[in-house]
Amino acid sequence: MGPFFILLSHAVTVLGIVALGYGAYLAIVTTKSIPERIVRGLALTAGTFAYLAAKALGISLPSLIVQSVEGGKWYSLIFLGAIIPSLAGFFLIRYVMACMMKHDAIAIRVMLMISALVLVMFGDVYIVAAGEAKLDDMRPLLPNVTFLLTMMCYIVFEYRPKDPDSLE
Repeated sequence: MGPFFILLSHAVTVLGIVALGYGAYLAIVTTKSIPERIVRGLALTAGTFAYLAAKALGISLPSLIVQSVEGGKWYSLIFLGAIIPSLAGFFLIRYVMACMMKHDAIAIRVMLMISALVLVMFGDVYIVAAGEAKLDDMRPLLPNVTFLLTMMCYIVFEYRPKDPDSLE
């Protein structure tokens, strides 16, 4: 039964990464203004470059998290594997939802920049964790699973469409 859940968590994590990327894509292409599309694309690129610059400087948060979760004590597993990713997911999705409701150009650009930074870091954590994961150990996948779970729960319980007719 263990390998099934490991494969299921991999599938959900990959789908989460794809969904985050698709959301960023939609935020860019749904605007009618060509210059605004370009600026939003630049914001997404800037967020990606910010993460890559940190990696070039030798700052690797994913390696730190995965090493702490895999070989650490129970308190580092809880703190770095569950609490920190959950808080990051909560604050990110809360900010994203607030930006979506504002329809403010600057807020959407900042959201895209932060989303790109988080998306690339999330993918990097997944790649590091997938390389460390064994078929009987889900601990390296815990940060991504808790991050996604928190974001999904926030959306499920907090999102309310403005148009009640869209529920049909």
